[in-house]
Amino acid sequence: MAELPNLFDSLLEDNKTTTTEQVEVEGSSTTETGEISQPELENQSNSDSNEEVDINPIEEFLKEKGIEDVSKIKYETEDGEIQEVDFNSLSGKEQLTILKELSTPDLSESEINTVQWLRNNGVTLEQAIDYFKQTAVEEYKASLNNKAPEQHYDVDSYSDDELYFADLKARYTSMSDEELKYELDKAKENEDLFKKKVEIIRNDYKEKEKEAALEAQRREEEEYNQLRSALTESVSNFKEISFDYKDPESDVLVIEDDEKSKILSYLLEQDTNGYSQFFKDLNDPKVLVELAWYRLFGQDAISNISEYWKDILKQERRTAKSNKNSSASQTVVDKTNANDKSEKPKTLSDLYDKYYR
Repeated sequence: MAELPNLFDSLLEDNKTTTTEQVEVEGSSTTETGEISQPELENQSNSDSNEEVDINPIEEFLKEKGIEDVSKIKYETEDGEIQEVDFNSLSGKEQLTILKELSTPDLSESEINTVQWLRNNGVTLEQAIDYFKQTAVEEYKASLNNKAPEQHYDVDSYSDDELYFADLKARYTSMSDEELKYELDKAKENEDLFKKKVEIIRNDYKEKEKEAALEAQRREEEEYNQLRSALTESVSNFKEISFDYKDPESDVLVIEDDEKSKILSYLLEQDTNGYSQFFKDLNDPKVLVELAWYRLFGQDAISNISEYWKDILKQERRTAKSNKNSSASQTVVDKTNANDKSEKPKTLSDLYDKYYR
């Protein structure tokens, strides 16, 4: 029993030795004095260092754009060649160009124009969509208005009973209203057959209305063509206007072909609503009064003006005759031309040359 303590002491010493050896081999983190070993200090130093280092914003930006390795970035030279270069080796201008290209949205030309249009007009995409929707609706309404109006028939204003009764009365003129009413009631006993009969009668009257409308249109076109022919002939024969209708020997103003064409256009040429300018003037009270004045007093007004200037010219002739020795600036009338009635002036400019030059 006395040896047991020595045995336990031996076991404890062996265990202590083994533990010490394990600490020295595995950890190498503490010394016998409890100090931290060098490797652990280095790891702690590196950890502190990593926490203090900030990121490189440009490199992070390039990574977000898919460029993981900034030393192997593809760059297009001025010659159009693609080279793999280190981003940091490029000049500041070249780096800025790459960053701008990467910052530009990957949009087509049409998409860029759309965005630019939205900015220029100060609207959102939703507002633009609403605007074009409204525009499409308005264009559709306008297209409906431009279509030929739906034709309406007088016969459609009659009910089935009224139409059938009126048709009977037109067919059987000698029958009384009581007899016709009896025929109507009898026909209505078979409702389906009655509706078919009424539909046939209604369509028959519609065809008659169509034929009447076409006939009226044909007569209207015929009347218009006759009017056009008459006006064309009258304009063709409208050759001159006398300056004094009271004087058979009066000078005249010749109507030129261009003026005749404008007269016909004024009388006959129609706008999109089918109205000529002459027709519209007839519906304008102010213009209508002017036309009436010219028609009633125009010839007399022209004649009076002509007589007035004839008197002025006569006075000038007398003055020129009595002052033969006056200066060259004195107004002189060519007597030969003035008295020559064989060739009448053609235009206002001819008259001016005749009397004032």
